[in-house]
Amino acid sequence: MEILKLLAAQAQYPNPAENMLLAGFGLMALVAVITVVKILVMYIRSGRENSGETEETPVRFEEIPDYPIAKERFDGAPLLTNKDVHRIVRNEFDGFFGEQGFVRRKGSTMWIRQTDDAVLFIELFYPHGQECFDFDIGVMPLCIPADHIYPYISARLRSFDSFGVYHSLGSYIEARLRQDIELGKSIFLRDVFGRLQKDFSDCKGLTAFMDSGEAWHKFHISPFDRSRYKAFLYYCGGDIENGDIRAGDFLRQAEQYEDRAADEVAEMREIMRIARSGSEELQGYFARVREKNISAWELPQR
Repeated sequence: MEILKLLAAQAQYPNPAENMLLAGFGLMALVAVITVVKILVMYIRSGRENSGETEETPVRFEEIPDYPIAKERFDGAPLLTNKDVHRIVRNEFDGFFGEQGFVRRKGSTMWIRQTDDAVLFIELFYPHGQECFDFDIGVMPLCIPADHIYPYISARLRSFDSFGVYHSLGSYIEARLRQDIELGKSIFLRDVFGRLQKDFSDCKGLTAFMDSGEAWHKFHISPFDRSRYKAFLYYCGGDIENGDIRAGDFLRQAEQYEDRAADEVAEMREIMRIARSGSEELQGYFARVREKNISAWELPQR
């Protein structure tokens, strides 16, 4: 305040000598203020360091953008890359499925097990192309003509989980990733392998399954395909009456697909004709279909 009064007085009665003196006092006061502020800042920082606090807020793992950066670290461990995750998951399940009689198809992430009437398959995929992994699980009956193994009768792993413990599987943290792998294996052991053997390995089990409500609600089967598959399964099992009923359902539904279903319609009319010719010709038809599928799907001869 005294400095301000002097400055005001000087403004009224200018004096060169006094001006220089006042300027010196002002500079000294400014330096003193800056020094005090620096001392206070150093004291506060020192107190935070001694208490374990830092000015920077730790970054949560979930907040790290672009996960697949191996150089980033979390809880003292390096994050995995996408390539690392895919390699670990593939190798872990490759051995696991092999113990259950499944063989991985060359150059793919699909494991298959062939029975007398069908091919059971498990296909690994990555929904987001990154660390999350999932499975399609299903069956391809050998009595239904097809150029490739398609997931027509299939469901995701969560559809099999009887205890509801399934969650999104996968992590860039290796310990968590391996925990999810073990969780997936437990669901396969508890809910999948026995079910595949019971309901999907032969035409009888498949026919009963296709007649169940579960085929509608949990599995990826359109009404159009469902009628077609059931007709083939009934005919293959020698049940001509129910085969005709399902074939009729299929032909009525196929009308709305017009040219797109032309081949399937011709195929269904042919099997209906063969079914009326007697069981021997019908068995010969399905033997040819089976051989053709085994060749097209590149399956080993049994």
